[in-house]
Amino acid sequence: MATVDTVNEVVNRVGILSQCMEDSANLIRAINTPDFGSALERMLSHVASFDNFMALAYNGDQAPINLYRSGSESASYMSMEEYQSGAYLLDPFYQCLRRGILPGVYRLRDMTPDHFFRSEYYRTYYAKTQIVDELGIFIPMSNGGMVVVSIERECDSKPFGKKEIERLESVELVIREAVIQHWRYPEIAEIKTIPSGDRFDTLPIRVQEAATRGSRAGVTNRESEVVSLILRGYSSISIGSMLDISVSTVKVHRKNIYAKLHISSQAELFSLFLPLLTRPAA
Repeated sequence: MATVDTVNEVVNRVGILSQCMEDSANLIRAINTPDFGSALERMLSHVASFDNFMALAYNGDQAPINLYRSGSESASYMSMEEYQSGAYLLDPFYQCLRRGILPGVYRLRDMTPDHFFRSEYYRTYYAKTQIVDELGIFIPMSNGGMVVVSIERECDSKPFGKKEIERLESVELVIREAVIQHWRYPEIAEIKTIPSGDRFDTLPIRVQEAATRGSRAGVTNRESEVVSLILRGYSSISIGSMLDISVSTVKVHRKNIYAKLHISSQAELFSLFLPLLTRPAA
Protein backbone atom coordinates (compact mmCIF):
# COMPACT_ATOMS: atom_id res chain seq x y z
CA MET A 1 0.00 0.00 0.00
CA ALA A 2 1.41 3.39 -1.01
CA THR A 3 2.44 5.68 1.82
CA VAL A 4 1.51 9.36 2.00
CA ASP A 5 5.14 10.27 1.23
CA THR A 6 5.10 8.08 -1.90
CA VAL A 7 1.85 9.63 -3.14
CA ASN A 8 3.20 13.12 -2.50
CA GLU A 9 6.39 12.29 -4.38
CA VAL A 10 4.41 11.06 -7.40
CA VAL A 11 2.22 14.18 -7.37
CA ASN A 12 5.33 16.34 -7.11
CA ARG A 13 6.95 14.59 -10.08
CA VAL A 14 3.82 15.01 -12.19
CA GLY A 15 3.76 18.70 -11.33
CA ILE A 16 7.44 19.11 -12.25
CA LEU A 17 6.90 17.25 -15.54
CA SER A 18 3.92 19.43 -16.43
CA GLN A 19 5.88 22.60 -15.64
CA CYS A 20 8.85 21.34 -17.64
CA MET A 21 6.68 20.72 -20.72
CA GLU A 22 5.16 24.19 -20.45
CA ASP A 23 8.59 25.80 -20.01
CA SER A 24 9.98 23.84 -22.97
CA ALA A 25 7.14 25.05 -25.19
CA ASN A 26 7.68 28.64 -24.07
CA LEU A 27 11.43 28.34 -24.69
CA ILE A 28 10.89 27.04 -28.23
CA ARG A 29 8.45 29.87 -28.97
CA ALA A 30 11.03 32.40 -27.74
CA ILE A 31 13.77 31.27 -30.17
CA ASN A 32 14.94 34.19 -32.34
CA THR A 33 13.04 36.69 -30.17
CA PRO A 34 14.27 39.13 -27.48
CA ASP A 35 12.47 36.98 -24.88
CA PHE A 36 14.73 33.94 -25.27
CA GLY A 37 17.12 34.73 -22.40
CA SER A 38 14.32 35.38 -19.92
CA ALA A 39 12.45 32.24 -21.09
CA LEU A 40 15.58 30.15 -20.54
CA GLU A 41 16.13 31.70 -17.11
CA ARG A 42 12.51 31.01 -16.14
CA MET A 43 12.77 27.38 -17.24
CA LEU A 44 15.94 26.84 -15.22
CA SER A 45 14.43 28.52 -12.15
CA HIS A 46 11.72 25.83 -12.09
CA VAL A 47 14.41 23.13 -12.20
CA ALA A 48 16.66 24.58 -9.48
CA SER A 49 16.61 27.89 -7.64
CA PHE A 50 19.63 30.16 -8.08
CA ASP A 51 20.90 33.66 -7.35
CA ASN A 52 22.67 34.45 -10.64
CA PHE A 53 22.20 33.28 -14.21
CA MET A 54 24.35 33.94 -17.27
CA ALA A 55 25.12 32.64 -20.74
CA LEU A 56 28.60 33.18 -22.21
CA ALA A 57 30.02 32.26 -25.61
CA TYR A 58 33.63 31.08 -25.90
CA ASN A 59 35.82 30.27 -28.87
CA GLY A 60 39.54 29.57 -28.80
CA ASP A 61 41.58 32.37 -27.27
CA GLN A 62 38.92 35.00 -27.92
CA ALA A 63 37.45 36.91 -24.99
CA PRO A 64 34.06 35.47 -24.01
CA ILE A 65 30.89 37.18 -25.24
CA ASN A 66 28.21 37.97 -22.67
CA LEU A 67 24.98 36.72 -24.26
CA TYR A 68 22.63 37.13 -21.30
CA ARG A 69 22.86 37.55 -17.55
CA SER A 70 20.76 38.43 -14.57
CA GLY A 71 21.22 38.27 -10.83
CA SER A 72 21.72 40.16 -7.63
CA GLU A 73 23.62 43.43 -7.36
CA SER A 74 26.63 41.61 -5.95
CA ALA A 75 30.30 41.46 -6.78
CA SER A 76 29.65 38.41 -9.00
CA TYR A 77 27.17 40.40 -11.04
CA MET A 78 29.28 43.53 -11.30
CA SER A 79 32.62 41.93 -12.31
CA MET A 80 31.76 40.86 -15.88
CA GLU A 81 34.01 43.48 -17.50
CA GLU A 82 36.98 42.35 -15.40
CA TYR A 83 36.22 38.72 -16.24
CA GLN A 84 36.00 39.38 -19.99
CA SER A 85 39.21 41.44 -19.97
CA GLY A 86 41.33 38.53 -18.84
CA ALA A 87 40.26 36.93 -15.55
CA TYR A 88 38.49 34.24 -17.62
CA LEU A 89 41.94 32.85 -18.44
CA LEU A 90 42.11 31.56 -14.86
CA ASP A 91 38.53 30.21 -14.79
CA PRO A 92 38.32 26.39 -14.39
CA PHE A 93 35.35 26.32 -16.79
CA TYR A 94 37.42 28.07 -19.47
CA GLN A 95 40.36 25.73 -18.90
CA CYS A 96 38.14 22.68 -19.42
CA LEU A 97 36.80 24.25 -22.61
CA ARG A 98 40.31 24.86 -23.90
CA ARG A 99 41.35 21.28 -23.24
CA GLY A 100 38.18 19.94 -24.86
CA ILE A 101 35.06 18.85 -23.02
CA LEU A 102 31.93 16.91 -23.93
CA PRO A 103 28.51 18.59 -23.85
CA GLY A 104 26.62 18.23 -20.60
CA VAL A 105 26.05 19.53 -17.09
CA TYR A 106 29.14 20.10 -14.93
CA ARG A 107 29.73 21.31 -11.41
CA LEU A 108 32.50 23.83 -10.81
CA ARG A 109 33.93 22.00 -7.81
CA ASP A 110 34.41 18.86 -9.95
CA MET A 111 36.50 20.72 -12.54
CA THR A 112 38.91 22.78 -10.44
CA PRO A 113 42.69 22.27 -10.11
CA ASP A 114 43.77 20.47 -6.95
CA HIS A 115 44.78 23.68 -5.12
CA PHE A 116 42.17 25.96 -6.69
CA PHE A 117 40.42 26.76 -3.40
CA ARG A 118 43.78 27.68 -1.86
CA SER A 119 44.85 29.83 -4.81
CA GLU A 120 45.07 33.60 -4.70
CA TYR A 121 42.72 33.74 -7.69
CA TYR A 122 40.04 32.06 -5.61
CA ARG A 123 40.73 34.16 -2.52
CA THR A 124 41.02 37.47 -4.34
CA TYR A 125 38.59 37.09 -7.21
CA TYR A 126 36.27 34.11 -6.83
CA ALA A 127 35.66 34.39 -3.08
CA LYS A 128 34.81 38.06 -3.64
CA THR A 129 31.86 36.97 -5.79
CA GLN A 130 30.34 35.15 -2.77
CA ILE A 131 29.55 32.12 -4.96
CA VAL A 132 29.20 28.88 -2.99
CA ASP A 133 28.22 26.63 -5.91
CA GLU A 134 27.98 26.84 -9.70
CA LEU A 135 26.59 24.56 -12.40
CA GLY A 136 27.37 24.96 -16.08
CA ILE A 137 25.62 23.52 -19.13
CA PHE A 138 28.23 23.17 -21.89
CA ILE A 139 26.75 23.49 -25.38
CA PRO A 140 28.91 23.09 -28.54
CA MET A 141 28.14 25.44 -31.43
CA SER A 142 28.49 24.79 -35.15
CA ASN A 143 31.38 27.28 -35.49
CA GLY A 144 33.56 25.28 -33.09
CA GLY A 145 32.84 27.49 -30.10
CA MET A 146 30.97 26.68 -26.92
CA VAL A 147 28.15 28.38 -25.05
CA VAL A 148 28.12 27.89 -21.28
CA VAL A 149 24.81 28.47 -19.51
CA SER A 150 25.65 28.95 -15.85
CA ILE A 151 23.58 29.15 -12.66
CA GLU A 152 25.11 30.20 -9.35
CA ARG A 153 24.24 30.22 -5.68
CA GLU A 154 25.73 32.74 -3.29
CA CYS A 155 26.72 32.57 0.37
CA ASP A 156 23.20 32.70 1.82
CA SER A 157 22.12 29.64 -0.20
CA LYS A 158 22.92 25.93 0.06
CA PRO A 159 24.92 24.09 -2.63
CA PHE A 160 22.93 22.41 -5.39
CA GLY A 161 21.49 19.05 -4.36
CA LYS A 162 21.70 15.73 -6.20
CA LYS A 163 18.03 15.81 -7.26
CA GLU A 164 18.38 19.34 -8.63
CA ILE A 165 21.38 18.32 -10.70
CA GLU A 166 19.50 15.27 -11.99
CA ARG A 167 16.55 17.46 -13.00
CA LEU A 168 18.89 19.80 -14.81
CA GLU A 169 20.45 16.86 -16.64
CA SER A 170 16.97 15.68 -17.67
CA VAL A 171 16.24 18.97 -19.50
CA GLU A 172 19.78 19.56 -20.77
CA LEU A 173 19.10 18.25 -24.28
CA VAL A 174 16.11 20.58 -24.77
CA ILE A 175 18.15 23.55 -23.56
CA ARG A 176 21.08 22.57 -25.75
CA GLU A 177 19.04 22.43 -28.96
CA ALA A 178 17.22 25.68 -28.17
CA VAL A 179 20.48 27.52 -27.47
CA ILE A 180 22.04 26.21 -30.68
CA GLN A 181 19.06 27.42 -32.69
CA HIS A 182 18.80 30.82 -31.01
CA TRP A 183 22.39 31.96 -30.51
CA ARG A 184 23.92 30.77 -33.75
CA TYR A 185 23.35 34.29 -35.16
CA PRO A 186 24.41 37.00 -34.90
CA GLU A 187 26.67 36.94 -31.82
CA ILE A 188 28.15 33.46 -32.21
CA ALA A 189 28.86 33.97 -35.90
CA GLU A 190 30.91 37.05 -35.05
CA ILE A 191 33.40 35.01 -33.03
CA LYS A 192 36.36 34.09 -35.20
CA THR A 193 36.36 30.36 -35.80
CA ILE A 194 39.68 28.81 -34.78
CA PRO A 195 40.34 25.17 -35.85
CA SER A 196 40.89 22.94 -32.85
CA GLY A 197 44.44 22.16 -33.91
CA ASP A 198 45.36 25.86 -33.77
CA ARG A 199 44.08 26.56 -30.27
CA PHE A 200 46.72 27.73 -27.83
CA ASP A 201 47.00 29.03 -24.31
CA THR A 202 47.37 32.81 -24.24
CA LEU A 203 47.95 33.08 -20.49
CA PRO A 204 51.72 32.30 -20.68
CA ILE A 205 52.00 34.98 -23.38
CA ARG A 206 50.35 37.54 -21.10
CA VAL A 207 52.61 36.45 -18.25
CA GLN A 208 55.71 37.08 -20.36
CA GLU A 209 54.37 40.45 -21.48
CA ALA A 210 53.62 41.42 -17.89
CA ALA A 211 57.00 40.23 -16.60
CA THR A 212 58.95 42.26 -19.15
CA ARG A 213 57.23 45.57 -18.38
CA GLY A 214 59.09 48.19 -16.40
CA SER A 215 62.27 47.07 -14.71
CA ARG A 216 61.21 43.47 -14.11
CA ALA A 217 63.41 40.71 -15.47
CA GLY A 218 61.91 38.57 -18.18
CA VAL A 219 60.87 34.97 -17.58
CA THR A 220 61.56 32.01 -19.85
CA ASN A 221 58.86 30.13 -21.76
CA ARG A 222 58.91 27.32 -19.21
CA GLU A 223 58.78 29.75 -16.29
CA SER A 224 55.77 31.49 -17.84
CA GLU A 225 54.03 28.10 -18.09
CA VAL A 226 54.77 27.43 -14.41
CA VAL A 227 53.45 30.88 -13.42
CA SER A 228 50.28 30.28 -15.44
CA LEU A 229 49.59 27.00 -13.67
CA ILE A 230 50.35 28.48 -10.24
CA LEU A 231 47.90 31.31 -10.91
CA ARG A 232 45.23 28.80 -11.92
CA GLY A 233 45.57 26.87 -8.67
CA TYR A 234 47.66 23.81 -9.50
CA SER A 235 49.97 22.27 -6.90
CA SER A 236 53.66 21.62 -7.57
CA ILE A 237 52.87 17.91 -7.98
CA SER A 238 50.21 18.63 -10.60
CA ILE A 239 52.43 21.14 -12.42
CA GLY A 240 55.23 18.59 -12.58
CA SER A 241 52.88 15.98 -14.00
CA MET A 242 51.39 18.35 -16.59
CA LEU A 243 54.77 19.63 -17.78
CA ASP A 244 56.49 16.24 -17.44
CA ILE A 245 59.12 17.53 -15.02
CA SER A 246 59.98 16.62 -11.43
CA VAL A 247 58.51 18.37 -8.41
CA SER A 248 61.99 19.55 -7.44
CA THR A 249 62.37 21.15 -10.89
CA VAL A 250 59.04 22.93 -10.39
CA LYS A 251 60.31 24.28 -7.08
CA VAL A 252 63.51 25.50 -8.74
CA HIS A 253 61.45 27.30 -11.40
CA ARG A 254 59.27 28.86 -8.69
CA LYS A 255 62.36 30.03 -6.77
CA ASN A 256 63.89 31.56 -9.92
CA ILE A 257 60.59 33.25 -10.83
CA TYR A 258 60.26 34.82 -7.39
CA ALA A 259 63.86 36.03 -7.53
CA LYS A 260 63.40 37.60 -10.96
CA LEU A 261 60.20 39.35 -9.92
CA HIS A 262 61.52 40.37 -6.47
CA ILE A 263 58.66 38.69 -4.62
CA SER A 264 58.43 35.97 -1.97
CA SER A 265 54.88 34.58 -2.01
CA GLN A 266 52.04 33.39 -4.21
CA ALA A 267 49.94 36.30 -2.96
CA GLU A 268 52.53 38.74 -4.32
CA LEU A 269 52.69 36.78 -7.58
CA PHE A 270 48.94 37.07 -8.01
CA SER A 271 48.87 40.74 -7.02
CA LEU A 272 51.61 41.43 -9.56
CA PHE A 273 49.96 39.71 -12.51
CA LEU A 274 46.19 40.02 -12.13
CA PRO A 275 45.99 43.78 -12.91
CA LEU A 276 48.01 43.12 -16.09
CA LEU A 277 46.10 39.96 -17.00
CA THR A 278 42.82 41.85 -16.91
CA ARG A 279 43.94 44.20 -19.65
CA PRO A 280 43.83 43.19 -23.34
CA ALA A 281 46.96 41.34 -24.40
CA ALA A 282 49.32 43.15 -26.76
